[in-house]
Amino acid sequence: MATIATVRWSGRDQTIFGLFPPIMLLALAIIELQYPYSVALAGWPFSLSLILIGLPHGAVDLALSSRLSGATTWSASLRGFVGYIILLVLVLVIAFILPTAVVMVFGLMSAWHFGTADALDLNEAVGKNSYVNWLVASARGSLVLSLPFVFHPTSTCEVANRLLELFGSNGANISVNIVTPFFVGTLFFALVILFIEWCFRISTGDIHYAGMLFLEISSLVAAFAILHPLFVMGSYFLCWHSWRQTRRLIFLMEGEPVSITRSIIRLHLHSLPLLIPTLLVVAAVLGWALPDATMYDLAVLALAVFVVVTPPHQILISRLQGNL
Repeated sequence: MATIATVRWSGRDQTIFGLFPPIMLLALAIIELQYPYSVALAGWPFSLSLILIGLPHGAVDLALSSRLSGATTWSASLRGFVGYIILLVLVLVIAFILPTAVVMVFGLMSAWHFGTADALDLNEAVGKNSYVNWLVASARGSLVLSLPFVFHPTSTCEVANRLLELFGSNGANISVNIVTPFFVGTLFFALVILFIEWCFRISTGDIHYAGMLFLEISSLVAAFAILHPLFVMGSYFLCWHSWRQTRRLIFLMEGEPVSITRSIIRLHLHSLPLLIPTLLVVAAVLGWALPDATMYDLAVLALAVFVVVTPPHQILISRLQGNL
């Protein structure tokens, strides 16, 4: 079976999945400069990700787990998925007991998840477990995690504290004065590592890699500097991370697609056994705890869902990358 670490970019993929995400973020940032909109629409990307590309790309985990284990029946698929469900429930329970700790771990795990995915997108050899490659992956993830706290510390801490409130936390547990210096240092570390990587690629003549790395880092810095942090993080998750992983899922589930549109529709259909129960839980929470919810509230609730599902999802992705 093909693994995530062996997927190769085609010319069409380079345009649709490679260039589209950073160009999209740059375009959103440029539009914001002329026609400010991201504050009013801050919650929309994460809210849309509940039904489009974002959450569905994780809800395909049942189908992926079945393929990984070779299960051919529903009963065998469900038996092989028990560990995933147990971990998901365990994270949910711990989140209500230790919300601050769980959200912090979620941030670190998300950074690692994003960073390894972005590193793989530029360099498939990262799957060979080189320490240098994993250092670059850590820098990529640290960049995404630290940028919102550096450029918009107050708004980002507000989102984080709203997230903690959903898990029963009282008061503002994440303080701007505490986290900003930490993330400034983290951002400096990430940029230094990525600059060294960029210089190395230039020196070895890998101009394509260096050009893509420069475009991606520049678009991320520009977008996070200009747009509302919740909006740009949701856009990154929806139009960059989830979109690119969708290409990998298409390859794993179907091979090279004749029609990307049809393949994405089929992946969404594969996601329904997990997606529908999750959306029913989201609807129940909205009706019970947030009857007057705005799109901003829905986006924070979407983040809460991702807090719970990210650990088992990351473990499964790591298995598919051949690293466990």
